[in-house]
This record gives sequence, structure tokens and C-alpha cells, in this order.
Amino acid sequence: MTSAGTCLRWLAWSGIAALMFISFFIAFPNFDLWVSGVFGTSGQGFALRGMSGWNAVRATMIALTDGMVAGAIGLLLVGWFYPRMHVIRTRVLLFCITAYAIGPGLVVNGILKTYSQRARPWNVAEFGGDARYSRPFELAGQCGGHCSFVSGEASALSVIAVIALLTFVPSLPRERQRNARFAIVAIAVLGSVLRVAFGAHFASDVIFAAVFMNLMVPALFLAFGLHRLASPFVRRDGPQELGTRSGKWSTSASEGTGTSQLVPW
Repeated sequence: MTSAGTCLRWLAWSGIAALMFISFFIAFPNFDLWVSGVFGTSGQGFALRGMSGWNAVRATMIALTDGMVAGAIGLLLVGWFYPRMHVIRTRVLLFCITAYAIGPGLVVNGILKTYSQRARPWNVAEFGGDARYSRPFELAGQCGGHCSFVSGEASALSVIAVIALLTFVPSLPRERQRNARFAIVAIAVLGSVLRVAFGAHFASDVIFAAVFMNLMVPALFLAFGLHRLASPFVRRDGPQELGTRSGKWSTSASEGTGTSQLVPW
């Protein structure tokens, strides 16, 4: 599992990135329009939005993120009712579910999208709509609901990516970790860029979605104490379970038998 020091460095660099991007978009407020203009025009809209192949890719991304959360919930229920079928630690599963609920759920869809009221690219006048373009963090009053800032799908992809990078990639053989990191980041970037290419979001919507999730997930990782675990998985190679980085054994004696049980927390 990822160490506390690595998480703190991750948080520090994410904070620096947040300040840099905020400064950049203050200095270049029309950068979003320029990026969206690469993919769409006022006369023809956003061409990729109508292409079935790219829509299938988007649907796959949504199924991937939602499916992983549903899988975590399913594994949690299986572990509760059938402890011997426990695969991933309860604490890790609760962390995954909580991160997804707080990030894309509460922060993005519950707060930012509701109160930013930023119109989507396909709705602004520059691309054939009737709404006014607004900068990121501006309370624009140009959207009645399910607004542009920030991207829900990009935040979902970012949450899953950061969870995987912090929690599961370190458990892979060292020679496979680089390729796994590249694949995870590439999927998250592709899904986020598609939202811009479709005209559903501005570049800043997906950038700040990723930044916010990179700030939230490592903080939750530390709050759940996952940096103290040796592995996200429940060990089944003996009567005892190696539970922490310090190498202490976690056991529970069965009543009247003297044997040990797994404690998959």
C-alpha cells in the first residue's frame, strides 16, 4: 500500500497544481473557448457528439466507473454474509465507496454543478447556443441544473484512477506497476478529453475535476488509515493475517477451539 509520506507529497503537488491552474485560467480566461473551438463550431456544433463509436467509448467509461463502485458494494455485502469469501478488506471497500460518494456524488453533483450554474459549451453563444460563456469559479446564473462546472464523469474517472494508483497498483509485481499506471492514467485522460470533444464540458471543467479528486482521495486514504496496511487484500494462506506495515499479526480466537479466524478489516 502507498505510504503516508507518498500521500502527503501527492497532496502537496495536487495543491500546487490547483494554484497553478487557477492562476492560469485567471490570466487566460478565454482558453476554454479556444480548446472547445478545436472540436466544435457555431454552425456545425460538436461533430464527435454524434459519432456512435465515440459514444460507445463514453458508455464504456461510465460502465467502468459505476461498475467498479457497484462491485465494491457487492464485495462488501458478500464479505459480511460470507466472511470466508472476503477478498478485499472491509476498510478498503468502505474507502472506495466513500470516496466515490463524497467526490462525484456530494462535492461535484451535489454542490459544484448545482451552484456554479455554468452553461455547457454546446449551450453558449459561441457554439450556437443562447447562454453566455462564463469563467471557471464564476457564479454565472446561465444554467438551471446539471451544469458544466465541474465534470461529473471526469471526476468519477479521476476518483477510480487515484484509488487504483494508491491502493491496488502497489500490490502488483514491480515490473508491472509502470504499465498499470500508464493504462489507468490513459483511460482517465481519454474519458475526460471526450467530454470536452463532445461539447459537454470546457477544458477547465475536467482539469479541476481531476485536481479536486486528487486532493480528496489521498486525504481519505490517510483518514481511513490505509497507509498502515500491507495489502488491500485478505490473506488466506494460513490461520493468521498480516494486517499492517509493521508486520503485526491480526488474529481472533474461535470460541472453544483455540484456532484463529481472519479479521478482514
